[in-house]
Amino acid sequence: MTVENIAAIIALLNIWLFIKLFVLVLLFFYFVLSLIITRQVDLMNQVLGTRISPAIQTAVVFHAIAVGILFFLAVVLI
Repeated sequence: MTVENIAAIIALLNIWLFIKLFVLVLLFFYFVLSLIITRQVDLMNQVLGTRISPAIQTAVVFHAIAVGILFFLAVVLI
């Protein structure tokens, strides 16, 4: 391997590292957004209680859990 090949490999790794960190930051913000939506749905259910409110609350909680698991796996696997 020449010095140019090694420099190209290092530059490629730095680009991939930047992309991975960018994806992690986006996933973190998406996780925070899902928690905010969970809180908003809870407040909505307190004000406007309907028959479908428990189903909406369940769906939102499952969504927040799924996003949390996705973020955890991304942190662990990257």
